[in-house]
Amino acid sequence: MASLVAPSSVFSSDLPSTFLEEVEPMLSKGCKILDLGCGNGRNSASLDSKGFDVTGLEFSHSAIEQAKN
Repeated sequence: MASLVAPSSVFSSDLPSTFLEEVEPMLSKGCKILDLGCGNGRNSASLDSKGFDVTGLEFSHSAIEQAKN
């Protein structure tokens, strides 16, 4: 049976996700982005550094603390 849960290493990286790398070229520069379930903020930070107007929302307090660092 295939696993439905991704390994924790997928979520612990500081690099942007492969999904973001595929989608980013389709985004208008400077557009507003809502990152739901932003985790440690890796995708939000990557987009912000490239000039996008990003708002990240996360339920996990520990992930929010990681994102602040």
